[in-house]
Amino acid sequence: MVRLVARKWMPVILKENCTGCGLCVDACDPKSLVMMDRIAALVFPETCGSEEHCISVCRDEAIQMAWLPFLGEHRVGKWQELTEQSETSPSLIRRGSAASGASEVE
Repeated sequence: MVRLVARKWMPVILKENCTGCGLCVDACDPKSLVMMDRIAALVFPETCGSEEHCISVCRDEAIQMAWLPFLGEHRVGKWQELTEQSETSPSLIRRGSAASGASEVE
């Protein structure tokens, strides 16, 4: 079965590269990122403005941006048009879940 999904431009934290310096958290104006167990995490993806400030300050190359399937308010951040996604593709990130340890929509 195929369904239509929207994708949002959001940061993905590479846990193995993150040193826990917190510079990305400080640079994130909408406070979408927080430190969890000394690793940055995107815990409020719905507030992410897709501005990439977090990447520009990360000296450890621990953040990359990606178009992620997401359910949320399209007035905040950068969005792609709806695309087809099969049920065997990765699940949607649920609004309010952390993108670095993303919960999935069932």
